Amino acid sequence: MKLYEWRKKENKTQQEMADSLGTTQAIYQKWESGETIPRPESMQKIVEFTNGEVQPNDFYNVEV
Repeated sequence: MKLYEWRKKENKTQQEMADSLGTTQAIYQKWESGETIPRPESMQKIVEFTNGEVQPNDFYNVEV
């Protein structure tokens, strides 16, 4: 599941997500838009915060 999809499903704002993940809204927005990919420590926080619904592979545009 994409980060944006999870955030919308949970009715959270980008600022709420950023605060929960210990980052700024600007950095969070870049993760969500795909402009940048979270560092490994941030990626782990995202996986834990979303109870595994968002996984590292969800940040890569990979077609199988």
